[in-house]
Amino acid sequence: MKYRGLRHGENLLLPVKEVKGAVSQHGLFIVGHSESGHHHVLESKTDFNVIEDKDNLFLELFAPANLVHKKQQDKHRTLVVQPGKYQVKKKTEYNPWTQVISRVFD
Repeated sequence: MKYRGLRHGENLLLPVKEVKGAVSQHGLFIVGHSESGHHHVLESKTDFNVIEDKDNLFLELFAPANLVHKKQQDKHRTLVVQPGKYQVKKKTEYNPWTQVISRVFD
């Protein structure tokens, strides 16, 4: 079975072979911002790379990390993300009346 990625709320982490962009290292990084402050945060004891270009966000993990929803109730379960390279995609929705595609916020 092919690995298709991890969904955490409106965020999807898709495995990729290559990453490109400006690199920074983090042990804690907000993968998905929430308008109510209930962010989706990647946490690891081992620093990981966050790679960004003008259109994309990538993660390069060297050890397992936890993807945590910073909310007290009705939260998404914590997921363990295995080492590897991932592209972060955001869920979108189409409004047929306005004919606009917009990002879904949690």
